[in-house]
Amino acid sequence: MASAVVIIAITVIRAGCGESVTVPPDGPSAAPDAVKVTSTLDERCARADGEACFQQAELTRAKNPTAAAKQYEAGCEASHGRSCEELARMYARGADGLKRDYGRSFKLFEKACTLRVQGGCLGKGPAYEHGRGAPIDEAKAVAIYKKICAAGGTAGCASLGNLYLDGRGVAQDQARGIRVLEDACAKHDLLPAVTWGSPTPEVGASRRIW
Repeated sequence: MASAVVIIAITVIRAGCGESVTVPPDGPSAAPDAVKVTSTLDERCARADGEACFQQAELTRAKNPTAAAKQYEAGCEASHGRSCEELARMYARGADGLKRDYGRSFKLFEKACTLRVQGGCLGKGPAYEHGRGAPIDEAKAVAIYKKICAAGGTAGCASLGNLYLDGRGVAQDQARGIRVLEDACAKHDLLPAVTWGSPTPEVGASRRIW
């Protein structure tokens, strides 16, 4: 029974639900407004407005991911945490035309975390857990996941529960691991907007930042 609960909890948590980003509709009727919005964001981003750079990247990413990466970078340089986080994910996955670079990804996650973006702190966990961009230190990964879980970040709870089940970085405690996973599942807010993984994972697939 316990094994079934673990499997169900992990599957539900990792299937998750992300927060969609609303963008202007694509099509001839929306073109003038879209051009006006883009022009305004260009001007604001050029003035080191990190939020504008981030919004610009979100609008651009589907059609021109290379340009979006540069816009995220501009946002990150302007101390916009979510820009740092999104660029970190791109480097971690080697996605959207960027070469995979765990070292660069880790530094960007660190900066996002310093800027108080939960997803940035969360991104450091797997880096320590698997040695991707940082030396393997499972105890540090546990500490990161505990802090995020305590703050209500259920993605952190899912990772923490798995480490308790496996006994990695912490004394093995399957009962506690199951409890952590069940508590996370019961919150129903399975994966906050600022979190890890692909925006559209396959059902049952592991939601990871790489």
